[in-house]
Amino acid sequence: MHVRKGDQVVVTAGKEKGKRGRVLRLLTGKGRVVIERVNMVKRHTKPSQRNPRGGILEKEGSVEASNVSLWCGKCAAARRSRHEHGEGEWRPTLHRSQGYRRPLLVGLGVLLLASAVVGGVFYVDRQAVQKAQDLEREAVRFLTVPSAGDAQKADNAVKEAIARYRQIADQYPRTPTAPLALYHLGNMLVQTNDLSAAVEAYQRFLASYASNPSFAGLVQQRLALG
Repeated sequence: MHVRKGDQVVVTAGKEKGKRGRVLRLLTGKGRVVIERVNMVKRHTKPSQRNPRGGILEKEGSVEASNVSLWCGKCAAARRSRHEHGEGEWRPTLHRSQGYRRPLLVGLGVLLLASAVVGGVFYVDRQAVQKAQDLEREAVRFLTVPSAGDAQKADNAVKEAIARYRQIADQYPRTPTAPLALYHLGNMLVQTNDLSAAVEAYQRFLASYASNPSFAGLVQQRLALG
């Protein structure tokens, strides 16, 4: 039989259809089961030692085992079952929807986690692009503010611009602003006669952005001139 004594079951056909209860007995030879408070029948009994007065007793009658299914409390529905024998223990399988539920929930959790990671990466990249652009604007502002013939002020402005370009190249190398910043950094270092640092900046450009057609040729020319 597909059910055992003590199982919670539901009647799926016949006049008791829809009723649920615990299996009290199995009538294996007849293919029937007795379920608690299901198919109640009344029987006249004669007085006996156990029941001196006799009378009408009400007790559970049997129902066809084929009209009974295991009841899944979690799904609140009948479930199909099959016997599984492992380590000498019989147990029914879960309802089909329960079998799919865990992989579905796991898959959904992985999808949500992946979406959160991708969203986080996009957010970080967007923030980096914004910061790199802000630094570039600061560098340009230092270079375009008139020094009014003050050589010291002009030198300080160049140093501040170099610091901004170097910060972009070091901290935000993956942003669209980085190649241009590294190119300008090399040019500014040449302007300040720091040729070794300028060569290092140009070589770094070629190592990181050689595929950039806009500036790769110019950088190679400057290295050849150096």
